[in-house]
Amino acid sequence: MILQQGSTGNNVKLLQRALATLGYNIPAIDGNFGNITNEALIKFQIDHNLTGDGILGPETFAVISPLAPFIIDIYHLSLPINWGALCPWVVAVIAKVCQGKTERDPALASNVTGALGAGKKAALYIFVDFQATAQDHLDNFAASIAAAGIDMTQIFAIAIDAEEADYADPAQTAAANAFINANPQICIQLIKDIITGLKATYPQQVWLYTYHAFLMYNLLGTVFDAILWWSSIQLDTPPTPAGYPGIGVWQFNIDMTVDGVGGVNDTEILLDTKLLNP
Repeated sequence: MILQQGSTGNNVKLLQRALATLGYNIPAIDGNFGNITNEALIKFQIDHNLTGDGILGPETFAVISPLAPFIIDIYHLSLPINWGALCPWVVAVIAKVCQGKTERDPALASNVTGALGAGKKAALYIFVDFQATAQDHLDNFAASIAAAGIDMTQIFAIAIDAEEADYADPAQTAAANAFINANPQICIQLIKDIITGLKATYPQQVWLYTYHAFLMYNLLGTVFDAILWWSSIQLDTPPTPAGYPGIGVWQFNIDMTVDGVGGVNDTEILLDTKLLNP
């Protein structure tokens, strides 16, 4: 991959996101490699004892990529994925496993196998159904990874996705969200119990995905015993919610499909790079 002045596209957006996150002047993530991106990249190169030519080639990429590693979260609607052509910025994937008591993602096995075969790290996530029990989630997770033949020794993290319901049936979605809005304490305890159950069963680090409105309103600002995977669509690195030690993973762009993904994916940057090697 070579990027330079005049380049455009999602790989340029990732370069801009990396530079901005590392503190360089990038006023917009627009996918256009213009004068400002060029100047920021040259400054990065000089700061890291590289040739200041404004070209993102193999040498510069090898330095910047570990400092601002990207991950994508994927599920069956991300297919097809050309793993051999996957965006080189991506170092890991988070694959959906299941939702609630019975739903399982049919692409789990292929997504994890493909990621590992492409030399990427793999994590897993559970989408929370707040009307199911914690044991429902834990049992479905265990059955899903067993059915998909997932070797958990190759998984570096397990995430819990806590957000508003989003079903194909609008009536089901409305009913589920009405339950969430009316029962914050039930929702809070459910997340706590899932986290406790995962930590009692699996050695992997546990992440919690959510966003400001849901955490503050639906979950009453509760501080959970999990690494925060935070969704906030903005230019600057978001502030850490009160009580949390930091944001480990930042989802900064919804549905920005990266090279190699034929369907949809969300894109994240690891703000705590140590999470890749727990």
